[in-house]
Amino acid sequence: MKKFTKALSCFCAAAILTAGAMATAQAAAPGSLSVMWGPVTKESTGDSLVLNMDNQSGSYKGEILISVSEDTKLIDAVSGLPVSFSDIADDETAYAYIGPAVTMSLPPRTHADLVLCNVPAGSKVPAYVEVMTFSWNADQTQATLTTTEDETYTVPAGCSVSPYRTRNIVTLDDLTAGSVCLIWSDDANTASSILLFAEDTEETAAETIKTGWQKIDGHWYLYSDAGSLLTGWQLVDGKWYYMDPETAVMQTGFLKWNGNFYYLQADGSMLTEPMTFTPDASGALH
Repeated sequence: MKKFTKALSCFCAAAILTAGAMATAQAAAPGSLSVMWGPVTKESTGDSLVLNMDNQSGSYKGEILISVSEDTKLIDAVSGLPVSFSDIADDETAYAYIGPAVTMSLPPRTHADLVLCNVPAGSKVPAYVEVMTFSWNADQTQATLTTTEDETYTVPAGCSVSPYRTRNIVTLDDLTAGSVCLIWSDDANTASSILLFAEDTEETAAETIKTGWQKIDGHWYLYSDAGSLLTGWQLVDGKWYYMDPETAVMQTGFLKWNGNFYYLQADGSMLTEPMTFTPDASGALH
């Protein structure tokens, strides 16, 4: 028992909470989290969801119970899409980012802030990081991202970036100090894809919410009053507009919809009056 306690003390770098206190512990920022991995099996009792992990990392190896709450981010390590608890396969190797609090029970128990599943064998696992700095080079072909854990990533201008659980548009310039994200990268730490997590505070959300028409990267988007992207046909100030169902980008030019052709003018509004189109020598209509 003394050997187990010593190993567990090394594993727990911070406070050790009782099981009751664990349920109310606040999720920590990535800089204060530890990552562990190993094969897991799912357990559920009432509203309690637990991953029983055979931990293969850190100074303590062996069985540990990882509580999963509604605040835990469950993410597919290949697609970056959210998954449900039931999507995690028994005996698959999962990666869990846990807070500093671990119980002294047998087996020890902790809480996960983020769990990655469907991790391909032999592949580099996405890194869960907090951004310290993000800066472009002179010609803006790539940027350098540093994390609060002193890791450095090269981010090409064409690197894809997407938001977590929202259709709001995000760009690489949203990777500001304090941003939390998952980064997919190669062995040289060159990023290929980034998943950006929204700020948790209501104040920040109120500052960043987009409504109405927004021009982003040269394209027009339309947001509802609640800040969600609108798609399909939209009636605005008595005029019809068509927002692409997949990208939400406002469409212009000819559109075939439900077997009929429509013409969307330069401002996106649908043409409802006669207009003459004249072809040039190349056949293009003007």
